[in-house]
Amino acid sequence: MKTLIAAFQFLSSFPIKTDEEVRPEVLGKSVAFFPFVGLVFGLILTLSNWILLYVFPKLVADVFLIIILTSLDGGMHLDGFIDTCDGLLGGRGDKNRILRIMKDSNVGAHGITCATSLFLLKFTLLYSLSGKLKVLVLMAMPTLARWAVSLAIVFFPYARNEGTGKVFSDHSGIKEFVVATIIALLTSFWSFFSMVAFAGVFMISLIAGRYFSSKIGGLTGDIYGALVKVNEIVVLMVFLVGGRLW
Repeated sequence: MKTLIAAFQFLSSFPIKTDEEVRPEVLGKSVAFFPFVGLVFGLILTLSNWILLYVFPKLVADVFLIIILTSLDGGMHLDGFIDTCDGLLGGRGDKNRILRIMKDSNVGAHGITCATSLFLLKFTLLYSLSGKLKVLVLMAMPTLARWAVSLAIVFFPYARNEGTGKVFSDHSGIKEFVVATIIALLTSFWSFFSMVAFAGVFMISLIAGRYFSSKIGGLTGDIYGALVKVNEIVVLMVFLVGGRLW
């Protein structure tokens, strides 16, 4: 129960407070429940979609859904995505420069451009889906995207000598990844497209992990956030393309 609570405390903006300090070991083990947090987000999005469509046109409802999803994690993953884009595009291939830019709290032009493109692409993809496919993607998208972070934490090194992300990396392992994968698979079994999306998220996460490991010696907390945002797009694209082809 402590690890489940820790997962929600770290990944969500839910006002969950405990009297005792969360130990590093508990944080590390909470990696197992990252997809479960995403699943709860998916349930909230599905309920919100049902309510919003009774009140607003689909276009307006989908904008609200994107705002709700961003709010559920307090914008943490979006911040990581922006910092990663700033560092990767502004670092000019230099490891120390990339890490320094990513740690800078100021937002650069690259980050703003990428964030704007991300929102436009996510809205366009979501707006293009409707009916049963939309419900399925609202469940799969946040779940699989957060499962990707479990994969990244367990299988790739942390690039810095310190940081919150290193706590997760040092205190999680195969056991946590297996539990996270079971949760993700149980969510995905309901749809063929979800299973394809699972495979797509797996491949993108491995490619990104290997790329950043070769580029800066590992991953960072910002990169974890970027993985969430990129894989949300991956899931949306799988459902859209799959829906058009089949």
